[in-house]
Amino acid sequence: MQLPIGNIIACARRAKNMTQENLADMVGVTAAAVSKWETNASYPDITLLPPLARALGMTVDALLDFHAAPTDEEVRAITDRLHEVFSGQGFDAGRSAAEAILREFPSSGSLKLIVGGMYYHYLASALNRADHAEQAAEEISEQCLALFEQGERQTEDVGEKPVAKMLRINTLTILSRYGEAEQLIEELPAKQNVFHAAHS
Repeated sequence: MQLPIGNIIACARRAKNMTQENLADMVGVTAAAVSKWETNASYPDITLLPPLARALGMTVDALLDFHAAPTDEEVRAITDRLHEVFSGQGFDAGRSAAEAILREFPSSGSLKLIVGGMYYHYLASALNRADHAEQAAEEISEQCLALFEQGERQTEDVGEKPVAKMLRINTLTILSRYGEAEQLIEELPAKQNVFHAAHS
C-alpha cells in the first residue's frame, strides 16, 4: 500500500510558500531527498517525521494521513464492500475482509458493531458449509459477543452504546448465558427496562 505522504508534503510545502531547499534546510536533508519524497520515490526516515511535521505546521498523524476512526462516508463504503464480499464470495472471504478492516481501524467501535452484525447476518451461510454446525455457530457467536463488547467500549457515538448492549444481550441469550444477559438488562436505561419489568 502506497502512503500519500509525498503529496501531503508537497501540498503543505507549497501552502507555506517554501521551496524544496527551504524545507530540506529546516529538516537537515538535501533538496534531492525532499524531491524523492514528493514524487513517492522514497519515504522520509521515521526519525524525520516529527521535525518534518513541525516544519510544515502539522501533526505527525496529519503528515501520515492517519485517521483513528473512519469517516461516516468511509464506514458506508466499507459496509457496502463487506456486504458484497459476504454475499458474493461467502462467509470465509467476508470474515477475512472484515478482519483486514478491523486491523486498519483497530479503535473503531462503530466498525466492530457493524462487523459483528454482519457475522450474524451471514451466519446461516457459514453454517451451511460447516462440518460441525453447532460448534461453528458457538464460535462465531462468541466472536460476535467480543466485537459487541469492544464496540460498546470504543464507540464515541452515544446512540450506539445502548444498541451494542442490546446486541450483547441477544448474543448472550443465544449462547444460553442467561445470567449475564439478565445483568446487562438491569444496566439498560429505565425506558428500555420497562418492557422487561412488565414481562417479569
